[in-house]
Order: sequence, then structure tokens, then C-alpha cells
Amino acid sequence: MKYNYKFLSYHNNLPVNINFFNGTTSEFEWHKDIEIIIMGRGSATLDIKNSTYHLKDENIILVNSSEVHRLYNISSDSLIISLYFDPYFFEKYYRDFSKLQFNCNSILDMDLDRAKYNKLYMLSSSVAVSLLYKNDLNQIKTLKDMFHLVDHLIGNFSLPIDLDNSDLSSYHQRFNRILEYINDNYYNKITLSDLAKIEYLTTHYISRFFNKYMGVGFIKYLNNFRLEKSMYDLTNTNKSILDLCLDHGFPSLKSYRTTFAEKYNMSPSAYRKSYATLKDELTDSNELPNLKTSEFVHFLQKYQSSCSYNPQVEYISSDIDGVSFSKKHWVNFEKILYFDNAYDALSSNWQNYFIKTLEIMRVDFIKFSGVFNENMYHYDKNKNLYIWYNLETILDFFTKNHVKPFIKLEYSSKKESIRNFISRTEIFITFCIDRYGLDSVRNWKFEISSMEKDHPSMINFYTKALDMISDNNTLSKLNFGIDFTIGSTFHKEHFLKYIQDKKINFISVYVQERVFLETREFVRILLMKTKRVMKIKTYFIPEVEEHYLNDSCYKATKTIDNFINNYCMCDSQIDFIDNCSNLTTFKGSGGMLTYNGLRKPMFNAFFLLGKLKGYVVNSGDGYILTKNQDSYKLLLYNHKSIDNYFERTPDTYDQLYKDIPLKTKYLDLKISLDLGKYSLKHYTLNKKNGSIYDEWIKMGKPLISAREVIRFVKSKEIVGLKFDDKIVENEVHIKEHIILDSIKLIEITKV
Repeated sequence: MKYNYKFLSYHNNLPVNINFFNGTTSEFEWHKDIEIIIMGRGSATLDIKNSTYHLKDENIILVNSSEVHRLYNISSDSLIISLYFDPYFFEKYYRDFSKLQFNCNSILDMDLDRAKYNKLYMLSSSVAVSLLYKNDLNQIKTLKDMFHLVDHLIGNFSLPIDLDNSDLSSYHQRFNRILEYINDNYYNKITLSDLAKIEYLTTHYISRFFNKYMGVGFIKYLNNFRLEKSMYDLTNTNKSILDLCLDHGFPSLKSYRTTFAEKYNMSPSAYRKSYATLKDELTDSNELPNLKTSEFVHFLQKYQSSCSYNPQVEYISSDIDGVSFSKKHWVNFEKILYFDNAYDALSSNWQNYFIKTLEIMRVDFIKFSGVFNENMYHYDKNKNLYIWYNLETILDFFTKNHVKPFIKLEYSSKKESIRNFISRTEIFITFCIDRYGLDSVRNWKFEISSMEKDHPSMINFYTKALDMISDNNTLSKLNFGIDFTIGSTFHKEHFLKYIQDKKINFISVYVQERVFLETREFVRILLMKTKRVMKIKTYFIPEVEEHYLNDSCYKATKTIDNFINNYCMCDSQIDFIDNCSNLTTFKGSGGMLTYNGLRKPMFNAFFLLGKLKGYVVNSGDGYILTKNQDSYKLLLYNHKSIDNYFERTPDTYDQLYKDIPLKTKYLDLKISLDLGKYSLKHYTLNKKNGSIYDEWIKMGKPLISAREVIRFVKSKEIVGLKFDDKIVENEVHIKEHIILDSIKLIEITKV
């Protein structure tokens, strides 16, 4: 019987690769490579040498180098993965490794030692998952995991080395010697005469022998072997094509180009140019005709969670109908910036920072408190006259820049009665209407707030104040709302009972950040009930505590994740700028700008979030897609909550995710679109693009006072930006690695 020699290829200079079986019966074959067959699902029959094995769910079996084998009777629902690796690569680290034989067959002895097979399953899965994600970091991880796998095989499944290796036919032993010689000397000149001399045979016999058992001529095999060895240098170095071909044993540039064209149907130079797009595609042998890659990944990853060699990548895939989707949910996040003290807006620096912000993003509302502080107006007791001189200045500034005021009016029972508070509010608003017009002021928002935060006091104030506002001809025409702070004694039933029948335009629900982490589900239920029962605009506002991560990308992705998953699509507010009570640039305050106007990652997250206007087409773990007219917005993000958040200190920043296994999301999204040409704009926010905090750490944490330092840090404020065009026939295929604390927004616009 004729046994075909199979030439297995490798990529990216790695000694390991993966193959998926698609149901096609294979012929009897052999190869120099060691192969691990993982049976995930279904059934199949495997012949190895003179034995037959019936594979079923979760069997694992190793085929040694040069063992003749055949896989057939593969069921239609099968999920079979082959992991193969080059034994000669490990000769550098373990003497005579290529001569080792392994006895590894879970069908025969799984019950005898289940632990070693479970670990083999886990290690093989870890290597396979790493291979699916083709980036530099995963190449390193693949090698690391591969060494763990080989170490486990040697320690638990290897047989004593038999240098005579009588179990192999003399033909296979001869070919092993020939292949080993080629592997060790391929970059030098090799002829049939050299091989004939080694084996004490004639060149004619060696040539016929090679053709018969390899199924290919010696020269063609040698050139293909050299070609595979050259691919890493071609795609990862700047070597000239001439130097590259000579370094890998080709006698001439013409010979290299001819061999290359036969396999890849293009020149080496053309391949090098197109590698950026080609490298993400699976090779032909890895195509999955009836299965999605995600099935393999999900299957493999379940074996990794119980061991220290955890996976780094979480695979998420979805087929999205971007044409015929339900238009039920419309999102348009209101861009609300907040600052505590109205007096701050009188500063020319503050106003410059605000104007520069407006040049980058649209702001719907500017929310502020402190309007009734004594430094904001003058009161003439004799004439009972209010002169709103400072308030007039800042309101003029905001209206001139087309940003609507969102004014927080704070009441304290220790200073005045509720009636006096409402009376002063009416005087202030009458001034606003006289100066800016009723039509303009009707678009503003006014939030009344009790400075006494115990719930009985709040309910007493709101019920009385809202009744007075409702009975007032001037105030009743405007957008009034209340704030409410969730505390340990809060009961949503009591709140709804007293407030739900009042005339109210919106409610702002406040909660301390620490309390929110402990009561997240309760808060979600409250927000949903408030929106459903009261049917009013609801804002949700976690009160940010000072923490160094507020300056980092962690806060940026946390904000995105909260908006989409934890705030029930309620709008919120973002602190505009850190206060200048402490002249330290990075102090962990909640502003999206540092006190001296530098843009934190939070600024960029708010900018990207603000682009999500339209109907929600689809959303899932780590992504949301919206559509407005002919433009789609796809927001991708990766956020993981960390334990003991408030105990974390800046000196542990580089160890932030030490205990989190899945550090990267790989999103594989196919979005069906109408036929046409589309322009794609990619925005990227991560530690390298748009994070001044991480750049400052890389610089050595210098004082940000010198002009040179400020100028350099400022140059790192901007998110990454890339453009490309696609001709779409029926779908656009988005494949993105999103590392932890990263955000990517892709605008897809028909042109």
C-alpha cells in the first residue's frame, strides 16, 4: 500500500500550527511532525499503524513523527482539531527530541491517569487558542504554552529512546534521516549526490525513492521547504528579496520567485506589501466550511479556566443584520458637563478650556451649582432687589456658545424656608426670561436639590416645592426636576409613592460610587421602575470618589460599560475639570480635564460615546452598533472590573490585571449592508493612543510644569485615527483585537 508523505506548513516563525477537520476522509499519510488530535464533538475513526480507534467526544490522541495514519468516518456534527508541531525545533533544547516516541491515547488509559490527560487537554487548548489570534503578543504566548506542552509530554507520555527504532520501517527510518539532514542544512547547497552519499545509495535510486514515498520530486520538496523557512523574514524583516533568498539556500533570485509564484500566485514583493491584510486570514487548510471559529474557541477555552496557564483572549462573534432590524430603541446620549461652583466659570482659563472642548465635541448642557452663593449676585435689602451680575456674565458666555444651562438650585432648611427658596428661584428665573427670552429658557433645565440628604427631609422638601412650582404661572412653564440620593435607608416604594404624581420633567438619581458597586442590581431595578412608572427623563449620576484610576483608560472604559450595561441607557453627567485646590496634574479627581486643561482618557471616551446617535441595530458583550440614516457607528470596548478597587494604589498600576485571565477580546462581526461603497473611519483609545496618564508614566512621572513637558504630554491627548474604503456586496467583516482598557469606534458611512 502507498503511504503519502504530507508536507505540513508553519507560519510566523512558529514551530506549531493548527488544522481543522471538515468531514473529508483523509488518505493514509505520514509526516515528520508530531500531531495531537483533539476530538471535541461527534465521532470518527482513526487508524494508526496496524490499530484502529473509534474516537468520540473529548478523546485526545497523539500521532508520533513518521507514524502512518488515516482519519475517516467523520460525522457531520464533528468538531476535530489537529495541533501539530516540528520535533526538530525542540532539538535545540532537548537532545534527541526528534527521536522520542510518545504513548498518548486517552481511549486506552484515560481512566488510569485522568489528571495528566486533563492537563494535556488544557495545554493543547491554550496553544490552539493562542494560534487563532495572530499578533505579536500571542506569538510569545504560543511559544510559552508550547514549551509547557512539550515539557508535559516528555514528563508523562514519553517512552525510552530506542535509537534503532525497530517499530518504524526501514524506509521511514531512511526518510527521517534524510529529512533531518535537509532541516539542518537547507540554507546550504544540497544535492541528490549528498543524500546518496549519506545513505550509501545511488543518486538514481534516491531520486526514485523520493518521488515514490514523498509524492514529489527532491528539488520541488527542497525548494518548498526553503520557501516556508523564508516566510518569516519576508513578512517580519526589511531584508531585500535577494538577500532573503540567498540566506535560505536558493541558488538564484529567479529560482525563489518561480517557487513563490507557483505557491502564492504572486511575487514575493507583492506578498510583502499585502501581508498586513493577509496575515489575519486563515490558510486554506484552516477554512471552516460548516462551523464558526467561535465554536472551536468556546470549546477550547473551557479547558483553560482551571489552571494557571489561562487564556488571554475572549472570542466574540456575531452575524448582524444591518438592513432589516427592529427600530425599537433609539439612543442619543445627552452630553452634559458638570462643575461644582458657578464662580469658576468666570475664570478666563476656564472659559478657554471650555471653548476648546466645544471645538472638538458638541455639548448639550452645562450643569452647575452654586448660583445662590453670595459671590454670584448682590442683594439690596432696602430695595428688595437682586443684581445677578456674575450669573449674568456666565449665562451670557454659555448662551453665546450655544450651550444650554442646566442649573442646580440647592435648598437648605437651616438657611431659609421652602417658600422663600421658591420665591427667590422665581425672581432669578424671571431675570433669565427677561434677558434671554421664554423660548430660550424653556430649553434649559432646573434641578432643585435638598442639601439635607436624609430621605424624610428630601421627600418633605420635594413634595412641597413641586406643588409650589406647579401653582406658579412662571415656573410651571419650565423644565423642573429633582435630585435624589440613594442611601442605606432608601426604599424605592416610598419614593415612588410620594413623588410619582407630581408634575416633574426629570429626576437625577445620585449614588456614591462605593455604594453603587455594592448595590448595582438594586440600582438597575430602581432606574427601570422610575422610567417605567413615572415615564420621565431619568439621569443616573454616580458620585465619583478620588482615585488614581480616574486619570487612566480604566475610567474611560468603565464609563462606556456603565452607560451601556449598568445605567439602563440613562443619561449621566461628566465632571468637566478637576478643581485647582491641589496643583497636582494627576490626582485622581473625576474631571475629564486636569486642572490645567489637559485631556484625560475620560475626555476621549465621552467624545466617542457622544457619536452613538441612532437606532440600536445590535449589541453584545463588548460592542454596540447604531444606525442613523446611511451611517453606522460601531463601538467596541473592553472593560473588566477589578477586586478591591478602592484599596488599589498607583504603585500597583502595572499589576492591575494580574489575576484577570481574559485580557483581550477578539470581535468577529459580520454586518450585512446594502450594496455600495462605504467609508470607514476608525477611532482608537488605549494606553498608546489618547492616554496622557500612561505617557506620563512612560516619561518617568516628571513634574508637569516645564513648557517642554506640557507640550509633549499634550501631543498625546489625541485618539488614534485611520481611514479606509470598502466596496460592499452584501456584508462588511469587522475583525478587531480589543485589549483591556481600550475603546474603538468605527464609523461606517455609505458614500
